[in-house]
Amino acid sequence: MDLEVIFEDKALIGINKPSGLACEPGRAGEEDCVQSRVLTHYRESGQKAKNLIAGLCHRLDKPASGILILSKKPSVLKVMNEYFEKGQVKKEYLALVEGAAQHIPSSPRLWHKKIDKHFRAEIRNEPGSGFKEIRAGLECLQASPEYSLVKVKLYTGRYHQIRATLAFLGHPVWNDEHYGASKRVEEMRIGLHSSRLEFKHPISSEPVILESPWAGFEFWGLKPLV
Repeated sequence: MDLEVIFEDKALIGINKPSGLACEPGRAGEEDCVQSRVLTHYRESGQKAKNLIAGLCHRLDKPASGILILSKKPSVLKVMNEYFEKGQVKKEYLALVEGAAQHIPSSPRLWHKKIDKHFRAEIRNEPGSGFKEIRAGLECLQASPEYSLVKVKLYTGRYHQIRATLAFLGHPVWNDEHYGASKRVEEMRIGLHSSRLEFKHPISSEPVILESPWAGFEFWGLKPLV
């Protein structure tokens, strides 16, 4: 029941979510999730847990890792949800992808559609019925024939946007079988990490910058690039 807290005050709590951990209880009734661990943290740290919530301001896919912000109060959650909906939160991710991605487009113009039946997203490079435009900035930081490291600045937040986009561009996220990547490990984890969030504090209006730096390819249990 470990919880890596990287930011906390009376309004918000920021954690470094491990891969394989769901944000909230699942349909199968799984109890261990980010929200349950945060509520346990309140109690164990002596806070008045009955007066606090573990409100998800945004979400990360279960196999992904990195920074996740939760609200302690309903009023704060409402403000934070508006921040995310209006694009007032700067979001950066690191993605380990298959193949040499040094020529990946920096600002691809793409359209997205959620396919509920298959729990996935479809991407295309032109408008269509049910498709919404998505925006992101991509930068290849390191590349080799086997895999590459890509920094993603996310400007829209659609369902599976990063995973579906990178797969559409020919570089699926490492171990992301759902989008066509080769299976590398048995654990439920993929090479996608929320590395930086920047936003205005919902109460003080002071800037909040949270970072979860990537420590190297060992983070995903891989050998360094050569």
